[in-house]
Amino acid sequence: MNQTTICGQLNANGEFSFISISDSGKCIGVEVTDSTKKKLTAFKNYFDPWSDIAIEYVTVPDPEKRIICFTLNLTKKTSPTLSKELS
Repeated sequence: MNQTTICGQLNANGEFSFISISDSGKCIGVEVTDSTKKKLTAFKNYFDPWSDIAIEYVTVPDPEKRIICFTLNLTKKTSPTLSKELS
């Protein structure tokens, strides 16, 4: 999943986007490292207009993995777009 996909999901679904849930709804999970957290934090700054996006790491049965949940806190009727792609 890339930044454009997440942005599109936040716009289409209204408020939430998840990483590591299969199309059938199975919670797969993904390993989350410090590097992952830094990249996701930087990713939040690439939206225009700036959007209040919270990132949560939800535990799954495998203690090494997490579901990543993006929550868009809408404060006005403006849809976020990416100002540029992360490298």
